[in-house]
Amino acid sequence: MFKYIRNLFLVVLVLLTACSSEYTELQILATIVPNDEDNCTIKADATEWAFFSEGILDFNLKNAARERGYLVKLKVLNDLPSSKTDNIVYNKVTVDKVEVSSYFVNSGSEQLIVTENFYSNQTIEPTKSTVISFTALAPELYYDVDGLKGLAEEAEDMSSTRLKLKMKVFGHNLGGSNVESNTFEYYVKLCSGCLFPYSSCPSGSERTSVCGYSQDFPATCISIEEN
Repeated sequence: MFKYIRNLFLVVLVLLTACSSEYTELQILATIVPNDEDNCTIKADATEWAFFSEGILDFNLKNAARERGYLVKLKVLNDLPSSKTDNIVYNKVTVDKVEVSSYFVNSGSEQLIVTENFYSNQTIEPTKSTVISFTALAPELYYDVDGLKGLAEEAEDMSSTRLKLKMKVFGHNLGGSNVESNTFEYYVKLCSGCLFPYSSCPSGSERTSVCGYSQDFPATCISIEEN
């Protein structure tokens, strides 16, 4: 059943780039869809992986391990040429941080909620890519009445609301030069009950979804004995 559900959300593999034509050493290509047929393991260089065109965040879906916003998995390419000097690959890049600005969007108008920095020390070989994962929006910015949930519930029509994530990656190469990525914008549809119409599962059952995600995919309750 979940194979069918997942396929409804998969989009054709398209490399999304920034609106600007200016060259950047790093390229944010897309947000990756988890693959339940491959034990939910992400392979950064697997070209057959599909990407999300838009995410979905249902306020009814919560995770016992966290009360958080939206989990992002960015595919990032090191677009520098592969070359060596004295056997040193100077264009190998270390990611320093991802800068993320979160906006509440309602019928075309935008309101900045917060700008966050997510630090990393991941390395990317020249012409290769990696996946950088982080969770946008701290708990208080997600559930607070003045945060994302409160803003969405105040809207006349929640179906017209979105979370907009404006993201940029910063790093440096072994040669000591600073590098950065394109600015990548990603939208997340907001709802209350569109993925999971219950506040919780009844006694004797538990919630299940593709790769255990608490976003993007429909969830359902199944008997604990059946799982």
